[in-house]
This record gives sequence, structure tokens and C-alpha cells, in this order.
Amino acid sequence: MTLLTLSRMLLNKGNYSQVPVFFETNNQIKNRIWMIKGFKKGSYKMTAKTILGGTIAAIVILTNNLAVKALNEDNIIQTPTSSIEKLNDINPSEAEKDVENTDGISSGETYKIINVGSGKALDVYSAETKDYANVDIYEDNETAAQKWSIFRNSDGTYKLINTNSMKALDVYAAKADDYTNVDIFSENGTPAQKWNIITNGDGTYRLINVGSEKALDVYAAGTDNFSNVDVYTYNGTNAQKWELVRVGEK
Repeated sequence: MTLLTLSRMLLNKGNYSQVPVFFETNNQIKNRIWMIKGFKKGSYKMTAKTILGGTIAAIVILTNNLAVKALNEDNIIQTPTSSIEKLNDINPSEAEKDVENTDGISSGETYKIINVGSGKALDVYSAETKDYANVDIYEDNETAAQKWSIFRNSDGTYKLINTNSMKALDVYAAKADDYTNVDIFSENGTPAQKWNIITNGDGTYRLINVGSEKALDVYAAGTDNFSNVDVYTYNGTNAQKWELVRVGEK
């Protein structure tokens, strides 16, 4: 695939907005795009991570077997599907794991989430797998109860899935009060299970629940095993700072 520099790309059917597009070679695209499944059956949403030295970011929607119109400054040209089929051939399950946001989080990868104040890991109590199982902190023991797969949602938020239970990190009953308990619950896509993961600039992160707008927090800044995890108004303390350690890395 030769170098493509397109100022605009627009699907020839559907109600999608025009967006700036800049593409390089196929190999470079594989290294630079995010692909998120589930946008529409038979289609993928691809977002360019860094383009041409990181100066341009772009979003493009490509649908399998659908021709697109490429618009440049002078005219409109018809681009056959064959010219983009290599993009569609990228395995979405593999590409999903290659998503790495500017905050350093790779979608689809598994992490241990270590509280800065205690040095202990975000943990599902007694490795339970039922809905409403409690979330606490416990010394890092490398078990699946302490491992969380992080997936980027289409709206830029994240869901955290415990690898032992396959349930989502969840704010109990979608409440928004300080001290509301954090548990695990079957994935349902609600704001109670969506989190903004924000870098603190020092290698740590804060996790802000979308539904409550409150931070993932260790109750009373506890440091003992089984200290409870709740949500609380963000205050910048170490009880609300977390290190994300990708499983397999030190």
C-alpha cells in the first residue's frame, strides 16, 4: 500500500460526519491505529494514534465491503474497497490489544492495580465470583482475583473486568454518595461501571467513576489487608492514587 494523504474521508452511505484523515503505509497503520469492535456489525472504528510525527490525530470509520469517497482539496474521487481491504484484514481482536492511549493504557491488556498509600493490590474479597462480591485491597499475591483486564469504551471511558470472575468493577446500586461501596457485578454498560482513568503526572493514576464522578478510594486511607474500597470525592491523597502494572511486567 503506497502512501495515502487524504484530507477527508466520508462513507458513501450512513450518517457519519466527515473527519480529517492522514494515512501512511499499511505496516505503519498497523502500528498506529486503534481498532474498536462493536461499532456496527461488519464494521470497525479505527482511530489513528500518532500520525506524521505525532502532529495529527484522526478518526476514520471503515466498513467491510463498502466503498468510500476520498475528498481532497480539489475534487472528489471514488476509492474502491480493494484499496482499503488490507486495513479491514487486520484482526480486530489483536488490534484491540494494541490500543495504547496517550496515558499509557493498553486496551485489552491485563493489569494489577496497586494502591499507592498501602502498596496493596485491588482485590476481590476471597476470590468470589458472584454479583456484589466486595472489592478490597490485599497484599499482591499474583492471583486472578487481583488481575483486571482494562478495555477502552467507544466514549473514551474504561471498563475494568476482573479476570477471575469476568465481572466488572462497579459502584454499588449506581449510588453517588461518598463512601459508596465498590463491588463487582455482571457487565451492563452503565455509568456505574465506567471509569475515567486519569494520569497524575507522576506515574500513578486516579480512577473517576462516571456515574458518581467520585474517585476510587481506600476507605479511611487504610493500609491493612481487607481494607475496603469505596468511591469518595477526589482529594489527591495516596488513598486515591493507583499504579497500573501490566501483568508480566515488573
